[in-house]
Amino acid sequence: MKKAEQAKRRIEIEVLNAVTSSIKREDARFIAPAIEYEKVYWRKGRLRKEEVRYKTNLWTYKGKTHYHFLTGHLRRVLTWCRQNDIWVNFKGERPSLGIDKHLRAPNLDGIVLRPDQCKLVNKALIGKRGIIKAPTRSGKTIMQYAIVSAFEGLNTLFLAHTKDLVNQLASEGEKFGFNVAVCHGEVKDYEWQDQDQVVIMTRQTCANELKKRDFFPSPYFDIIIVDEAHHVSTPEGQYAQILSQIQSPLRFGFTATLPDKKESLLSLEGFIGPMIGELTIDEAIDKDILVKPRMVIKKAPSVKIPKMMKYDEVYDNGIVDNIERNRLIARLTREFIEDGSSVLILVTKIRHGENVLAALNGLAVDAYFVRGDTDTEDRIRLKRALIKKEIMCVIATTVWKEGINIPTLNVCINAAGGKSEITTLQSVGRSLTKVEGKDHAVIVDLFDPSHPYLISHFGERISIYCEQGWI
Repeated sequence: MKKAEQAKRRIEIEVLNAVTSSIKREDARFIAPAIEYEKVYWRKGRLRKEEVRYKTNLWTYKGKTHYHFLTGHLRRVLTWCRQNDIWVNFKGERPSLGIDKHLRAPNLDGIVLRPDQCKLVNKALIGKRGIIKAPTRSGKTIMQYAIVSAFEGLNTLFLAHTKDLVNQLASEGEKFGFNVAVCHGEVKDYEWQDQDQVVIMTRQTCANELKKRDFFPSPYFDIIIVDEAHHVSTPEGQYAQILSQIQSPLRFGFTATLPDKKESLLSLEGFIGPMIGELTIDEAIDKDILVKPRMVIKKAPSVKIPKMMKYDEVYDNGIVDNIERNRLIARLTREFIEDGSSVLILVTKIRHGENVLAALNGLAVDAYFVRGDTDTEDRIRLKRALIKKEIMCVIATTVWKEGINIPTLNVCINAAGGKSEITTLQSVGRSLTKVEGKDHAVIVDLFDPSHPYLISHFGERISIYCEQGWI
């Protein structure tokens, strides 16, 4: 019986390419728990909708003879097999085979990597694919280009989810002397015909072009780097479609926060790779890379909201259109500016930004509003002016939530509320950059007592701040 059981526990895995690996259908059950996650859907009940939870596996294909899974899950699958006494035979070649002949020491003009950056870059060069977790404003862009500099003669694709990030990545790349092509809208063939080239585009541009034609001769891009990689969060999303079609053997993702849902974590790991290195916020503060934030918590004026209201209505009444709350934000902003501090106010909805702007104008405070339809040149101009403190206050929607580098920023006001750890840390991290003459940053949050939803969300944010040691 023992020998028979051992025979069942010998499996064969074939690495087909950088995206997909294969296992025989009869052996799939042995590794299925390694890529299992829970899904939820709502069905109509007798009185109300009912939540239904079920377990599934992240197979990319289920055929008559073989099942396919994501190559990025190999380490997870092998760990599971080792822990459960399952013997694995391999077929196929490593997707990165032959890449090492291009490898050299990272070198960026005018940049000396910090020890923590060297450590993370080296882990990337050794692992060939994976996620690097590092806090906002810790120099992720420098690490990204350090990785690119280590592979001579290879082409790189940078993917970001906003034009602001694309432009910022391009500006940094040109500063370091790379051959950069920025693709907005429709992509032209001439934009990627050079060798040792860096192509930067939004995920939307890339996805739209892939729908039209397979315009990347495989494997045209040897390296793919995803900025703010936590957006690779579902097996069916836009990033998943792109990363399935482009066969880049070297894959790296950078993020300040990992997803908390198993499905999102499996998607991120499968399409890019496992987490290979981390710099925590505490470590960055201890190493004097970031400044320690000083939390300021204010109680927002309460308004009457019926408890049975839907969340969107609660949010609009308690936050977006709460006149006294917006006036409180405006008064706090004026006080900070009078003390010489620059202020970034983060909102989610355009109407909320307009309401806060009206409250600031009512106090004769000059402020500017950056939103999705703000012209790219205006965004760049306002960012530069805020850095130089030629202007002292900007209100921004989610277009400035992530990746925007404003090193001199003193105060970040989370006017939007919410409960997401990713959103909270990404948003307030705007102000933590260490620059000369700046020894701390101020993060302002508001306690909204008007409805159980808002109270609960504030509790979630407070828990996040406590976990970071900021309170």
